[in-house]
Amino acid sequence: MPLHGCKQNVATVGTQYYKNAGYNRWADTNNMIVLYPQASPTSANPNGCWDWYGYDDVNFPAKSGGQMVAIKTMIDRITSGNAYAVNSNQYLGYYSIYAYTDVRNTSNGYYAYGSCT
Repeated sequence: MPLHGCKQNVATVGTQYYKNAGYNRWADTNNMIVLYPQASPTSANPNGCWDWYGYDDVNFPAKSGGQMVAIKTMIDRITSGNAYAVNSNQYLGYYSIYAYTDVRNTSNGYYAYGSCT
């Protein structure tokens, strides 16, 4: 699970980060899901950075830190088998190994089953 840098969330750079970072191809080759959690700009965090120094939460490096709780919740949702790929009817989760490699982006915001190319 890669965490983007400051000013690299999807609202700022669009699809460039997840399309060009190389994680998707690596994950496809290794039958894995890549989770791209997003840190959004706020008044306390105008650059949309992940909290790596405690600007948002003194517990930032701990399991109880707000951002870490959010990421753990996302992972739990995916592994529960009750998560869908965005705009698709396809589950993501451990119950189906095919969901890892067969869900692919067909156009902006739409996904389908089939081999990744």
